[in-house]
Amino acid sequence: AAAAAGTASGNCAASMAGRVVIDHTAESDLAATLAREGPYDLVLEHVGGPVLDAALGSLAPAGRLLIVGYISEYPHNSEPLPHAHGDLAERLFWSGEEELRGEQRIRGNVWPKDRQLVRAAREEVFALHAAGEIEVVTEGGDAFVGLEAIPRAVEHMLSGATAGKVVATVASQ
Repeated sequence: AAAAAGTASGNCAASMAGRVVIDHTAESDLAATLAREGPYDLVLEHVGGPVLDAALGSLAPAGRLLIVGYISEYPHNSEPLPHAHGDLAERLFWSGEEELRGEQRIRGNVWPKDRQLVRAAREEVFALHAAGEIEVVTEGGDAFVGLEAIPRAVEHMLSGATAGKVVATVASQ
């Protein structure tokens, strides 16, 4: 099921002129859905595991896939879901390297090593937000208040049921 307008994911995709956003948690056969909607020239993938397998299978012959995370493969999962790509997500994410598969390019984390570039980008993003040109998608709000709520906020973030960043308030104002 494509993410609908009005949802955090749908609004985010629309703001970037995204053609389709798929809620992987709502799909019984993600690979079939991706194949039906694809092939894709560009994929931003941050789930890993079987979702990465499905994304790789739907990539256009000269497509690009950027691994921006792989939450389903993090060690918090007592039984990681089986997947076919081995350590690809972890290896490329932490090295920032690129793997070529024919004309396809699979790239890991793209954070620049030059911290000045990161600072400049951060300032630009903050300015765009202050001007109302971009929206920060957050979840949690008043649900996680106080230091004792931090473990619940982290568990919620790791559950895969979130959209955007999970916010916890350490102390009320």
